[in-house]
Amino acid sequence: MKNKLKLKKIKNHTKTNCPREWLYLNPAEITPRQIAEVFEKEDRFVAQLWEEAGVVEIELGENAKSIDMEQTGSDLGDEYSNQYLKERNITSVYLVMIVPEDEQTAYEAMRRVTASLGGYFCGDTEDFTPVIK
Repeated sequence: MKNKLKLKKIKNHTKTNCPREWLYLNPAEITPRQIAEVFEKEDRFVAQLWEEAGVVEIELGENAKSIDMEQTGSDLGDEYSNQYLKERNITSVYLVMIVPEDEQTAYEAMRRVTASLGGYFCGDTEDFTPVIK
């Protein structure tokens, strides 16, 4: 009987297909300060900037979960990924970590970045999906 209750709890738990690791890609030179400035007049989201480290943390509201964006070079470590960047003339690359349980709130913050600065977010997956523009 105990095992059946555990199985029922597992089945009722909603699982997300949202990747935890993303990339923010932009053909323009985008600085961490520019990303943080997107959220300067925000009530819902707050951005913390560590300019020397090239890191922006976007707090997603009351639950204190966040999106972490770290500026990186344009070498993603494998030929296929680097060719992807080259074909799209990508000059700004950020490694992005989100909490999948907050995917809708994270997507909203990500859309604000793309609406203000252009570029797009894509899953750090083999086929660079899903994509948020």
